[in-house]
Parts: sequence; structure tokens; C-alpha cells
Amino acid sequence: MSRLPRNRYSIALLAAGTRALLMLLLSVPLGLEAQTALPSSDIADKSIEELMNIDVTSVSRKDQKLSKIPAAVYVITREMIERSGANIIPDLLRMVPGVQVAQVEANRWAISVRGFNDIYSNKVLVLVDGRTVYTPSFSGVYWDQLDIPLNTIERIEVVRGPGGTVWGANAVNGVISIITKSSQDTKGGLISAGAGSQQTADYLVQYGGAIGGAAYRAFGHYSSFGNLQTPQGFSGNDRWSMRHGGFRSDWNPSGKDSFMAEGNVFQTDGGQMLPGATLSAAKLTNSGGDILASWSHKNSDRSDGVLQVYDTYYSRFDSGIREKLNTFDLDYKRHTAVGSRNDIVWGIGYRYTSDSLRPSDGLFGTLPLLGVSVTFNPPAKNYSLFSAFVQDEIRLAENLSLTVGSKVEHNAFTGFEYEPSARLAWSLPNSQTLWLAASRAVRQPSRYDTALDVALPLIPVGPGISLNQQTWGDPNFRTETLRDYEIGYRISVSSRVLLDFTGFYSFYGDLESVELVTPQVNFTPGGILVSSALQYGNSLSAQNYGAESSVTWNAASRWKVAGSYSWLKANVYGPSVESSIRELSAQNPLIAQLVSTGAVQGILKGSDTFTNNLAEGSVPRHQFSLQSYLDLTTRLSFDNSLYFVDTLPARDVPAYARFDSTLGWKIRKGITASLVGQNLLSPHHLEFGNVEQAIATETNRSIFGKVVWSF
Repeated sequence: MSRLPRNRYSIALLAAGTRALLMLLLSVPLGLEAQTALPSSDIADKSIEELMNIDVTSVSRKDQKLSKIPAAVYVITREMIERSGANIIPDLLRMVPGVQVAQVEANRWAISVRGFNDIYSNKVLVLVDGRTVYTPSFSGVYWDQLDIPLNTIERIEVVRGPGGTVWGANAVNGVISIITKSSQDTKGGLISAGAGSQQTADYLVQYGGAIGGAAYRAFGHYSSFGNLQTPQGFSGNDRWSMRHGGFRSDWNPSGKDSFMAEGNVFQTDGGQMLPGATLSAAKLTNSGGDILASWSHKNSDRSDGVLQVYDTYYSRFDSGIREKLNTFDLDYKRHTAVGSRNDIVWGIGYRYTSDSLRPSDGLFGTLPLLGVSVTFNPPAKNYSLFSAFVQDEIRLAENLSLTVGSKVEHNAFTGFEYEPSARLAWSLPNSQTLWLAASRAVRQPSRYDTALDVALPLIPVGPGISLNQQTWGDPNFRTETLRDYEIGYRISVSSRVLLDFTGFYSFYGDLESVELVTPQVNFTPGGILVSSALQYGNSLSAQNYGAESSVTWNAASRWKVAGSYSWLKANVYGPSVESSIRELSAQNPLIAQLVSTGAVQGILKGSDTFTNNLAEGSVPRHQFSLQSYLDLTTRLSFDNSLYFVDTLPARDVPAYARFDSTLGWKIRKGITASLVGQNLLSPHHLEFGNVEQAIATETNRSIFGKVVWSF
């Protein structure tokens, strides 16, 4: 089938809408005080020293200078966000070394750190102002639910490598911490309007002010995206839209106390193509909200504490499953300097989760048109997570420090787990830092791992012979573990060049596998029924090793260049489903006959792809990115990004390059416009292959224009 045509009116509508909005904005008086203006800061002139002294909190849950941190950290600053041309968080993460970002559908992304990528990457913890958005139901992040107006983000800290010592289970390969701006920094109004060929609309209304001594910010955001297409030219039925409203308030009643509260409500509507013998279009919708409050108290310059509480809820209809989740979390963290050598951070936490996972038409239902029965046993569950951690940074010498600590958690699936780490940082002359780290981290089981029960329709595989195929979760599923070793070197070569290198070797144990349960043969009046089941288990292990590097170069007074390169080698070990089948076939002629059928071969191929290629075939061996930030004049900026991603053999995805370009124009004080082109090197390309829950579509070449008025 030929590829469906693009919307031929989108560019004309974009031009007309932008022209009308510009005429309106240019009529505004000059005396208005801008809340923000893009580009609001001169990233091209930002010095290397300023970059080295950025405060990072995600490694040890305390402020640390980036130059001194004994971990692989990349900070996406507010200036980089403003100049990126991105409208969604996944596109921002493409520039980070060691992070793979792949768009699977218009409304889904596969994002991982150091391997094991999938649409629900289960070894990366994502936080928003300290609130986890990792879902315990399916072990992953619903990126389409994570809508944060990018102009409100202060920075994004990406920690590559284990973070379980301070953040707990599931911070295995990395932590992505999104930190939003204080409402004290966003007073005034902002109106933004944009449209394009793929993202068809993006509207934001925001206002901030103060009531008494408390600052506040409130916003409403709407965005919509069109359908993408499969490599065969069919529509992916994956268009989607989001409506999102939220607020944040900050109050500093004294020099020792500060309070923060924020909340969000959202609703999305979209579509998807469900895989199966016959593709079928289905809805993908979700709605929910969250509220967070924190109190920070500073006892002295050497002691402070933070008490945080949040509650989050969502209801999601996806792949024929209605998922409801409510999480309440209470966390206390204390930071105290003891004497001249010890800097201690400790904390305790409690999390209560209530979930419900049911098929679309009740407790025992089938996915539309597919005849696949999906249930969870039990369909609803309430469970708690208790945690405590302590970490001490010990000053061994003037330029040498050792950080040791551990987190202990008790979860409802496997009981007690511990996650220790040790990090050594050596500050050398001429702005150099050499560091070493050894860590243990865990990924606790999810409801998907332990409670899933999938029954496929009967498959006729021969005269009088039918196959009853099932997939089961394992109630005794064990925790996945990681032992990780890292070495890093960071140097400011000159006042114009910053280099950062990291090497790592990771050992994974008890990884999730798909294991064959011994088939049962039953003789019925209708013929022979063979019941065969695949069950999740922990029979795999892996060794990953690789290197990551990044460079920042102030090429000229108004030109900055940043780049990164990542290399990863993954090795997975353990039995495959196909090898188990061969052993059984040698013992039972009937099973040997079944194995020869096309239907069973397809099941085996899919299972082994999941089992043996998840680590080594779903992540690229090589990746690099290059960003250029150029101020053409005081009013015009020209920014470009180039990305290369190596082949993904397990997903049948060839290597591809992506080029994005942004032209920014500061029209007048408080009024800016930008024109963004994405994926400019090709009309379309595939970034990820089909997964269990989705039919992959291709990312298109697109154009997007936006006007921002701040006052």
C-alpha cells in the first residue's frame, strides 16, 4: 500500500496562525516586564567554569558541584532546554550520553540508560521534584503521561549508573531527575501558541504572582499529535492529545524554613494498533493527577532536613487493560555535617500503593478482536514499601573523599533488599577529578512479572491436534540484581573546553526470562489438545561493559558546541525457550511434530527474541550526538543537533541519523518566535521495532513553529 499523504494544509495553517498572532503581539506596549523570553539566556557565552559549578542533587540527595561528583552525571540546563527546539521531554534526553531514546509510536517511547531498552524500561527511575513516576504495575514509565511545560523546568539531571543507595529499588542503570523552577522565578504571564506538521497544536497559558509572602504559578496546557505510519504504509492509528493543568506555590516564611506545594491534573486521548493475527485499532486513554508538598528546615549551615509527601493517581486504558493506580508516599531526608571530615545524609520513607488491573470488559475478558484472554491474579492489590538509607562522605585528605552508604528496603514481593555503594573522588590540579565507584542495585518485581495470565485462542497445528498456549507470571519471581563498577575522569582542559569520560562494567543476575513449562497432552472427543505454557522466571544473567564521553567547547564568543559518544557491549547468558523445546522434542514425537508447525515456530521466535536479545539486540552498540548553539545576532539564534544511532538487530531497525534545526527570533522584549525542523535528513525512519503491546511506526520529518509572549 502506498504511504498516506501528509496534511497538505498544515504548513499554510501554521503560517496564517503565526502571522495573525504576531500581528496581535506586536500591538502590545513596550513597557511590559517579561516573565521569560526564548532564548532568555546566552548559553553560547556561558563559561566552562559556570558549567563546572552547577549544583547537582540527584547523586547524594544534597547539593554538590558537578565538577566534584564521583558519578557519571549529565545536566540539561534551562538554557539548553530553551535552545533545544524540543517540545517533549523524550527529545531532550537524546543529547545525553549513554541514554537511548527511541520513538515507538506517536504516543510511546522506549527510553533506557546503558541497555535493556523497551517501552517499559524497568531499570531507570524517573523523578519529578522528588516524586517518582515509575509505575510498579508494569515496571516502567508512561512517557505520554509525563507532560511538563518545558519553560518551567530548571534542569534535568541524568545520573548514569546505579542510584539505589539513596533512591532505592529500580534506580538500577540510571536516574532521570526533572527539577522544576520555583514559582518565585516565574512571576508574570506567558502565552504560547504553536503548530506544525506532526505536532498539530501546542498551546500554553501560564500566570505567576504572589499572595502575601507566597509565590504561585498556574498553567493550562494543550497539545496534539497526528498519526504516524508503519513501514508498510498503514496508519498507526496512534494520534493523541493531552489536556493538562497545574500549579506550584513556594513560601519562605523565614530564613530557616521554606514550603513548596504543587499539583497536576491531566487527560489524554489517543489510539493504538494492537498486534495479533489481525491488526485492530483501539483506544489508548488515561487521566489522573498528583499533589506534592514539602517542608525544608535549615538548622544551621551544617544541618538541614526535608519532609516530603505526595499522592498520585491515574486510570489508564491501554492494550485492552484498564489499569488504576494510587500511590501515597512519605519521605524524610536529613543532611548533617559532623566534625571536619564527615558529611552524612540519611532518610526514611514509606510508600503505599493500591492498584487494579482488569481487562476491558470485566474480570475475565478478551482483548477486542484478538481472542486473547488477559487476567491478573489477583486483579487488585494493596502493598507497602518501607525504606531507610544512610550515606557518609568521608574526607580522607584535602583532595580525596570516600562516600559509602546503603539503602535497605522491605517490599511486598521479595521482602528485604539492600543496595550499598562506595565512591572515591580524587581532585587533581588544573580542574581535574578522577573517581571510582562500586555499587549494588536491584529491580523489584512488578505485578506484570508475578500476576499475569494470558491465554491465546486455540491454534490448530495438525489433523485433530490443537495447541492451547498460555503465558504466566511467576508469584515467586525474584529480584533482579546488579553489581556495577565505574571509573570516571573529568577535566577542564582550558577555559574553553570541558571533557568527561566514564567506563563501566556491569554484572546482572536473576534477570527476567521466559521459560517453558512441560507441555501436557490431553485426549478429548474433539481430538488431541496440547497445553503449553511459558512462564516468567529468573534464569538469565548478563554482562554489560562500555564507555561514555562528552565534550563542551566554547568555540567562539557567541558559539558553543557540545557532543557525546557512547559505546556499549552486552552479553546475555542463560537457556532459551527453543533449546528447551529441542530437548523435549527428542523425548516426545508429538511435541516434535508441534515444533515443526509455523504457529509454534512463531511463538518460539518471539519468546527467544524477548529472552536472549533484550539486552544485546535492542540497544545500539554506538551512539553519538552533536549540538551547536550559535547567536547570529543579539536577536537571532541558530541551533542545530545531529544524532546517530547504530543498528538494533533484535528489532530489525537499521542505523539512522537524525538532524534537528531551530531558528529563534527575539522580536522584541517579551516576544519571541521559533521555527523548528526535526528529522530533516530523511522523510521517515524507524527507531524501534514491534513490541508486545504496540505496532511500531516511523518517525517523520516535521516542521513546527511557535510564538511566545511573556509579560
